[in-house]
Amino acid sequence: MAFAPDLAEDHDGFNDAHFAQLAEVEAGNFLFWSLNRLLVWAPHQYFPSSRNFLDLGWGTGFILSGIQREFSVLSLSGQDIFIEGFQYAEKSCLVKLNE
Repeated sequence: MAFAPDLAEDHDGFNDAHFAQLAEVEAGNFLFWSLNRLLVWAPHQYFPSSRNFLDLGWGTGFILSGIQREFSVLSLSGQDIFIEGFQYAEKSCLVKLNE
């Protein structure tokens, strides 16, 4: 569901055509790998009894897929303004979440 598709189409920010490139490099990139490790560590440290996780600006779903692997008991949700990223997020984690 897109809440503001006109905002995603009319902006000067992120180029949604870059999702394919982003999806290719995330898993092997030190910055993304480190960020994912940090975001998996933080709930263990600060929110050990959490049951829900919301990723705003989920992009390709890379972070959410890391959370999913680490926390199988969490109910996961993600949202992004760019509809184009959904196909990548679906491949990395959402198919498993919706089953």
